[in-house]
Amino acid sequence: MSFEEKKSLLFSSLQTAEQSIGSDSVLHQNVNETDYSLVSSAKTRQKPIRVDRYLGRESIFKRPNAPIGQCLKRSNLPDYKRNPHKWIKYTLEDVDTSDRSNTAAAFTFLKQMEEQREATAETQDDGAEREGQLQVVRFNRSVRLRSQLREADEPVETPTEDRPQFNGRRVLMPEYVVGQKDPKRVKRTKDQRKAGSVVAGKGAELHLDHLMEEEEQDEDVDNDA
Repeated sequence: MSFEEKKSLLFSSLQTAEQSIGSDSVLHQNVNETDYSLVSSAKTRQKPIRVDRYLGRESIFKRPNAPIGQCLKRSNLPDYKRNPHKWIKYTLEDVDTSDRSNTAAAFTFLKQMEEQREATAETQDDGAEREGQLQVVRFNRSVRLRSQLREADEPVETPTEDRPQFNGRRVLMPEYVVGQKDPKRVKRTKDQRKAGSVVAGKGAELHLDHLMEEEEQDEDVDNDA
């Protein structure tokens, strides 16, 4: 098939394809509206600013000072080659050493370190044992425990109604009410305890004064006789 025949077949197929497309297709619509995005982008394109004319002039903008590492040029030459008078070269060519002697020296060093570590551990253990022997165990009673012990030492005053009563040969137990709680005992403060002790002391003094008055009366009667 020649080139002319191929071209005629191609154009004939294009015509048949155009006829097969419907009238409501997008291809038949005439696009008269312009694409403003392309126009705006074309207008916004500006020419690059040439900065060649500003070369060599002092800029009005301040630039931060670069660190000293960036200002100085790095030299690939090491310092011991650049300044050999500052360095001393040591060699072990004249020393008679071998791998066996090096390993022996390393093992002796490790053994010394291990012995030193064990000695320090033993001294620490001895110090801990001595501290444990010297420490005395002391039991300190708290304030709450003391108050509880004092309350336990105080006699509990039970009312006569709660005590069992003897009636001839029978023992009458107190009446028990379901749901009723026992009356709480009123705690006595330190001031009340001191006041009670003072009152008891005064009563003893009055009782002794009474005895003294009786003795004086007896002496007066003897004198009159």
